[in-house]
Amino acid sequence: VPVLRTAFVAKLDSAGSLRMPAPGAPTGVSATSAANAQSVVSWTAPATNGGATITSYTATSSPGGITGSISQAGSGTIAMTGLTAGTAYTFTVTATNSAGTSAASSASNSVTTVGAPGAPTSVVATATGKRSATVSFAAPASNGGSAITSYTATSTPGGITQTLTQATGGTFNFDGLQPATAYTFAVTATNAIGTSAAATSNSITTTPFVVASLSALSFAD
Repeated sequence: VPVLRTAFVAKLDSAGSLRMPAPGAPTGVSATSAANAQSVVSWTAPATNGGATITSYTATSSPGGITGSISQAGSGTIAMTGLTAGTAYTFTVTATNSAGTSAASSASNSVTTVGAPGAPTSVVATATGKRSATVSFAAPASNGGSAITSYTATSTPGGITQTLTQATGGTFNFDGLQPATAYTFAVTATNAIGTSAAATSNSITTTPFVVASLSALSFAD
């Protein structure tokens, strides 16, 4: 008579009671990148649930060890948040039932998260006249995983703005400032996802007006 073999092997716990094993590892783990430095991880349920219904799945990122969980028995997806924009990640998934947690799945494909860029760096303002100044800057350390399309500089006081459509660092030329006035300039970077935090320049003071004086008059007959 053939012996029927099950897909799991029951074990005895320390008290001698029958205990079902943990599930098998999930399979078919894949990842896709989403906006705002998120990723979506999908998987297929294990070939065996260990003899007890699977209650949850947990995805873990590499690098960072960031986790996301969902309570369900079958295949599905987990939205991973708290990731860093412009970083390449892979993910593994585990399944949990009443007996315990499975081994981790094979790693997913690698995906690079996208988000707003980092703030521009090396922002330096220089007064060039009574009403003018230049503001130089360097590109952020990270473009957020999406090419930078423009930079914007804004003066304080006055709120005067200038925009450069480019991916790399450069220099703004400001006109229309007030003489003998202290200014700082905030520079932001923008990509297809959003706009960075601002980086603020040093303070500069535009050149004051020089009042002409009349020291002598002479007349010729």
